[in-house]
Amino acid sequence: MKLDQANVETAELNLAYCHIDAPAAGLVGARMVDPGNYVQAGAGTTLVTITQLSPIYVTFPIPQTELDKVRAAQAKAPLDVQALSQTGKTLGEGKLSFINNQVQAATDTDTLYATFPNPDEALWPGEFVTVNLILGVRHDALTAPLDTVMSGPNGNYAYMLSPDNVAHRVPVLVVDRQNGLVRYRGRKGRR
Repeated sequence: MKLDQANVETAELNLAYCHIDAPAAGLVGARMVDPGNYVQAGAGTTLVTITQLSPIYVTFPIPQTELDKVRAAQAKAPLDVQALSQTGKTLGEGKLSFINNQVQAATDTDTLYATFPNPDEALWPGEFVTVNLILGVRHDALTAPLDTVMSGPNGNYAYMLSPDNVAHRVPVLVVDRQNGLVRYRGRKGRR
């Protein structure tokens, strides 16, 4: 009786070795081994590649000169990250999840990792995307298109219309540039 039970358990174990369960859910790539091929344990043979789509992770570099600002903002709250296609379409919104612990000396950049829920699978593995890392939002900031602020011998300036529709040259102090816009301070130090 015990011998029969042992034989059944051995057969079940051998049957279990005939199947391979994926360690994670994801998208399956082209198989590297065909049915009927001999696969040996420990040989390092890749059967198939599985790529996780949801959530999906995006890695991107930042200049080391921006690292202190990013770390300070991330210490306050997880930072929002947007992924855009090459045409500017928003593919997803996620959170900054990891800042690498070492700056790459060859490029003077550090690598950041963002996590995106990606429920509609708009982000695709290996795809190049433009990343917007949002450090903060400034409300009621004075902004203008980048092309409207000019540089002269006395600094930056822009033309402003008065109530009687006359253009006046006004000195401005450019504070930030982003996405084709400048944030500036006009005369009297307004923000």
